[in-house]
Amino acid sequence: HDLVIIGQAHGEDEEPQLIAQQLGLRQQIHWLDNTSDDELTAAYTAADLFVLVSFYEGFGLPILEAMQCDTPVIASSTTSAGEVTGAGGVTVDPTQLDAIATAIDTILQTPGERDAWIRNGRQWRQRFSWQRAAAETLALYEDVLRKQE
Repeated sequence: HDLVIIGQAHGEDEEPQLIAQQLGLRQQIHWLDNTSDDELTAAYTAADLFVLVSFYEGFGLPILEAMQCDTPVIASSTTSAGEVTGAGGVTVDPTQLDAIATAIDTILQTPGERDAWIRNGRQWRQRFSWQRAAAETLALYEDVLRKQE
């Protein structure tokens, strides 16, 4: 398996590339910057799994993008990423490297487990559809207006 890291590079820090080179893994690790929407969709679709185990995270839209492409998700349990992932993926403590490795290994080595997480992701992602958001927002406004009458 290869590792693909997608996102803006932070500065000119070459340390990750140097470590990969020292470990003899440079050919298996790919860094992608400034990807188009089509390239991003292709990357999610081709991926065996998506991992987002950061210590600080905003809403976590990449998690839903991965689920939309039927890619199993592993995310931090300690940030909003865990809430977005919910029952649609696996959440792990980002400080527990063994737990992250176990989750990755389980998804990669157990096809039935991977398929189950894909199904879970399909169901879970429906909670975040634009139609549902619009319907819930409309219901909230209607409720507020009724209370004002």
